[in-house]
Amino acid sequence: MQLDEYQDDEPWDDFRAAVQTLYPDAHRARHYAKHDLKNYVTSWLNMGILNSTQLDKYALQFNMYAISLKQDEIMSDRELAEEFIRAFDPAFQTDLRLDLRIAFNRPEPPELHEVQEQARNTMNRQGGRNSN
Repeated sequence: MQLDEYQDDEPWDDFRAAVQTLYPDAHRARHYAKHDLKNYVTSWLNMGILNSTQLDKYALQFNMYAISLKQDEIMSDRELAEEFIRAFDPAFQTDLRLDLRIAFNRPEPPELHEVQEQARNTMNRQGGRNSN
């Protein structure tokens, strides 16, 4: 296939515009609904997050959902932080919440990135013992 809009002497922007007409949705970011994130978190709750490698894998995809939901003003940072915690077993959640209170002794709740960092710290301190 050849794009007539692009010749060797044509500007790059013309070529890019021609390609985008062939793939109109290619430049759009994926948008998620709240239930997409809740289903993802529930799947990890059922599997169990047993070590820091699994935690990193969980957090990476979680953040993709979180960026979309926050940009679209569907969930606040606080709601996202609470949802992040829900993937862990109840005992780990209790330990994590206590560690968060100690680490972030302030009136406002910790932000999502702070919860994620503390989850790593808590898991490392416990030697990766979180299981369902």
